[in-house]
Amino acid sequence: MFIQVNYNSRGELLSLEDGDNFQQFHICAPQDLDIKSIEKLLELDNLGYLSEDEQEVYIGIQALVALAGELATPKWIEELEKMVAYAKSKGWTNLSGDSVKAHIEWISSDRE
Repeated sequence: MFIQVNYNSRGELLSLEDGDNFQQFHICAPQDLDIKSIEKLLELDNLGYLSEDEQEVYIGIQALVALAGELATPKWIEELEKMVAYAKSKGWTNLSGDSVKAHIEWISSDRE
């Protein structure tokens, strides 16, 4: 699964894509968007925060469940918990274990 940064008439929006794929987790963002803009989006939506080196982000697990909306069935949440447990075993969560690390994939922008 990944969080997509989209452009529309109101600005940038975040959406959860490929939500049933628990084998990967990242953020896709247009390459013309800077890291501070991503930070602002995460803070505005109360989804997460930048890592100390500002190369990755931490996404709150409960915020991810909220972003999933109707997709977040009990089975989906069970699979998410497995993904988070794996991430924790690899050191890909914050110290409190309530946020999971995501790298940023910079994609070409269609915005004019």
